[in-house]
Amino acid sequence: MKSSGVVHLRNFKFISVLRDNIGIVVFTLLFTLGVLIGTLLFSSDFFIDEANSIVEIFSNLRSSGTYLKIFSATFVFSFAFLFAVFLFGTSLLGIAFVPFIVAIRGVFSGLLLSGIYTRYALDGITLNMLTLIPSTIICVLVLIKSATESLNFSYSLGKLAINEERRASSLNIKYVIKRFCLYILITVIGCLFEALLAVVFKKFFVLG
Repeated sequence: MKSSGVVHLRNFKFISVLRDNIGIVVFTLLFTLGVLIGTLLFSSDFFIDEANSIVEIFSNLRSSGTYLKIFSATFVFSFAFLFAVFLFGTSLLGIAFVPFIVAIRGVFSGLLLSGIYTRYALDGITLNMLTLIPSTIICVLVLIKSATESLNFSYSLGKLAINEERRASSLNIKYVIKRFCLYILITVIGCLFEALLAVVFKKFFVLG
């Protein structure tokens, strides 16, 4: 009986944690679905030119780009999605577009990762593991966390529009902006890390 009670308590705690972080779980699943779609699109004849273009840009950047150039390119890419999530999250449009943005980020990651593997085989796997995946994890986790908060804020705006008696001051826009700045900082760190790894391991891979 005691053992059964402990198992029941653990299951309850797990369900409670899952419920409290349902947004993060859903966005993680959306990103994973996007990666899967991107992987399938790479093998599709319809998107083969676009997929090869993405891999070509990546290869040229990693083979001849400087530390600053690699950092700039990776930061602009990650920041574009982060800013889009923040921007749509400040309006009712966030309810519809924020999940879509996270999924699209996954599609790009799937295209790039599968493209590198297809073109460079074992070197591609090693390159992904050493230089791309670590920073991608950092930036994607930041994006998912930001997306969760943006969706909640957008949802709160929707409830405010329906319930006119609710005070607008309950929506703490200053807190949202501070969190966005924090996420930018973490994204910068992730991109600096990626650029550092790319420069350090550049001589071990022949790209292009």
